[in-house]
Amino acid sequence: MKCGLNTATLAGSFLGGSTKPTAARNLPSTVSAEEWRRWFILSRISSIFYLRTFNAFGCLDNLAWIWVLEKDVKGKGGAELLPTEVGLGKKYVRKSLTDAFRKYLDRRQEWLANLIDFRDSLAHRIPLFIPPYVVPAPNIEKYQALDAAAFGEPGRDPVEYERLKTEQKALVQFVPGMTHSIYEKAPDVEFHSQLLNDYVTLDEYGRTLLEELDR
Repeated sequence: MKCGLNTATLAGSFLGGSTKPTAARNLPSTVSAEEWRRWFILSRISSIFYLRTFNAFGCLDNLAWIWVLEKDVKGKGGAELLPTEVGLGKKYVRKSLTDAFRKYLDRRQEWLANLIDFRDSLAHRIPLFIPPYVVPAPNIEKYQALDAAAFGEPGRDPVEYERLKTEQKALVQFVPGMTHSIYEKAPDVEFHSQLLNDYVTLDEYGRTLLEELDR
C-alpha cells in the first residue's frame, strides 16, 4: 500500500496526533533517517488504528441496517426510521430483536462500550497518541540518571550530551500500543491483541445476526 504522507502528518503523529502544518515547523533543521523511519512507522500504525475504530463501528451500523431492512422495522406510528434511529442499541431496533439476540448484545456490552468510547473520543475530542517508546521498569532508574546527567550541567560538551542520549536510547523499546491521554488515566490498548479481539467479535456479531434472521 502506498502512503502519501507529508511532513506535517509524520511530525504530527510523533508529537501526539496533530496534523496541522505548523507541526512541521517545530522539527529540527536536520532529522536523521532513523527518526524519519520512526515517524513513518508511527503514522502508519496511527492510520491503521483510526481505520480499526471507525470501520468496526461502521460494521455494527451495517448489521443494524440489515436487520431493519430485512425485518421491515418501523418507528413510532409505523413511520420509517430516521438514519439516527438505526443502530443495534437504538430504541425501535432493540425492541424488534428477539430476547436471545438482546441477551447476546448485553453480554458484549463491555466490548461495545470500549469501542464507542474510543470512537467518540477520536471523532470529537482527543487525537490518537502512540508513544514513540516506553522505558521498561528495570531500566527506569538508569534512564533517569542519564537524563539528569545530560541536562544537569549548562554548557555541557555537545559530544558528551549525544553520547549520553545514545546510551539512554538503548534502554527504551517501542511497544505497538496507544492511549487517548496520558493525563486522564485512559486505558492502554495493545494493537495486536485488540485488533484480533475486534475481528473475532465482529465476526460473531455477524454470525449471530444471520442466525436470528433465519428464525
